[in-house]
Amino acid sequence: MTKTFDVVVVGAGLSGIVAAGRLSEAGLSVALIEARSRFGGRLLTARLPGRVHPIELGPEWFDADGLIHDLLANAGAPIEAAEGTHWRRVGADLRDIQDAADGGHEIHHRLAAIHGPDQPLNAALAECCGDPLLAPSVTMLRHYVEGFHAADPSHLSLHWFNEVERTQPANAAEMRTSTGLDIAVEALLRGLGPRCTAYLGTRVDAVRWRTGSVTVACSSRGTSGTLQARAAVITLPLAVLAGGGVTFSPSLPAKEEAFTRLATGPVVKLNLAFDSPFWWDLPGLGDTLFVQDFSQSIPTWWTTRPTRAPVLVGWAAGPQVARLADLDDIALRRSAVESLSHALHIPEATVTGHLRSIHWHDWQRDPLALGAYSWVRSGGIDAHQLLAEPMARTLFFAGEATCGNGRNATMDGALQSGLRAADEILATR
Repeated sequence: MTKTFDVVVVGAGLSGIVAAGRLSEAGLSVALIEARSRFGGRLLTARLPGRVHPIELGPEWFDADGLIHDLLANAGAPIEAAEGTHWRRVGADLRDIQDAADGGHEIHHRLAAIHGPDQPLNAALAECCGDPLLAPSVTMLRHYVEGFHAADPSHLSLHWFNEVERTQPANAAEMRTSTGLDIAVEALLRGLGPRCTAYLGTRVDAVRWRTGSVTVACSSRGTSGTLQARAAVITLPLAVLAGGGVTFSPSLPAKEEAFTRLATGPVVKLNLAFDSPFWWDLPGLGDTLFVQDFSQSIPTWWTTRPTRAPVLVGWAAGPQVARLADLDDIALRRSAVESLSHALHIPEATVTGHLRSIHWHDWQRDPLALGAYSWVRSGGIDAHQLLAEPMARTLFFAGEATCGNGRNATMDGALQSGLRAADEILATR
């Protein structure tokens, strides 16, 4: 059976939903196709029975002046700025990360002063920061790149790193909501309107296209069908698009250079739910926001401050994820308990005594994502433009990996890209 629309939007993550909303609001008929049984894509909020605080297994942090902030604010969701101390465990010592800030600033300054052709970050560090006195700060920077960018510093673009640190550093995204980011998804869905038809649990198998015509072959619960349109917005995650998760005919050779110059970082994110926030009462840790221990397989933990919720979030990203490869639920739980007890310098029995449940998502193993978010390889500073470029005024591309100015890997970037792709289609009418 074939159904006809003006536009087909492939993927109902943030970029797909907002693109569909903009297009349907402009009077176009839109089919919004999503392989998952839910909306939101890599935004994944879970709600546990009997618990008020939601579990965020996908993105969590956002800017104070971005689109996600505005969506949540308009929906009446409480928005809080993160506050608290950042600790790093080194052996038996717990050190305030701010103690190393001066060395970190010096390294950033030296990296920003490197001009000429792009190069991998590790090569740049060897060039500018070989002073033994800077070695601890260099190590911290590499850990930051692995954890925050989910990237490999051996391949990460120096030019892109400098751009991100200039326009969108980690401390720019310091806002959270205690009511769940799915509130933003619900707000976007309310804007779809009657001219948008959503197909959840529907997998796109192939996209056949020529100028002015797109045929999308899809399947759901063993039943196949096609959707016909004049244009399509493709919002597939970078790794899925590059890995051939959907067959395009003709193929997309114009995008292959972008695929080789961008990468998708792996992330394992855990939420540990306890009977009480017992760490508030540990000596010296009552104001903790982050605690890191890079000797452990799950090196980064954060609290829900200023909200006093009995939840701790564990995070491993980039090359750090290799230590968690192929772990089953039991082994991952054991690793989480061991990592947290070591970071807090408390007995494992204390952690397990308070622990009530553990919830996690390995984004690299998720077949509909194949990773968490994108980063830029050396020489790829403009690759997002190649990925975003429309093809024959028929195929349009959105998603966080198509964003520049440091906005890739962010929810705001995903939303901006969806609006941009929709406006590109409207400009062709």
